[in-house]
Amino acid sequence: MVATNIQKAIGQVNSSTDRAVHALQNFASIDLTGALNTKDRIVDITRMIDQKNLHLQEGVGQAIQSAQRHANEVTDIVMTMQFQDISRQRLEKTVRQLTDLQIKLTELTGPSSIEGDPPQPELNETPALAVAD
Repeated sequence: MVATNIQKAIGQVNSSTDRAVHALQNFASIDLTGALNTKDRIVDITRMIDQKNLHLQEGVGQAIQSAQRHANEVTDIVMTMQFQDISRQRLEKTVRQLTDLQIKLTELTGPSSIEGDPPQPELNETPALAVAD
């Protein structure tokens, strides 16, 4: 009976080993060409994405530089406009003060020395004022 049990156990081991060998043969016979081709395509796509990413980064860098250049130009324009506005305001104030001075001089010297209303200078005119020494 012990011998029968040993023979039975050996038969089971042989059967199990045969099934394992058969499974390994089936596994070894699997064609991995499709999987390898897929892997190669994935590698190619990854390389292409890397190249496009580098190109995109260069484009973004150029866009940032261009935007900075434009921002600097706009800042320069705004500063120039502010300077011109300040200059215009100062000129207008000076013209008003000179006009007021001309009116006061007219009042002091009388209407006979300066005829008519004092001229109203335009912004583009340079006001003339005669001052006697």
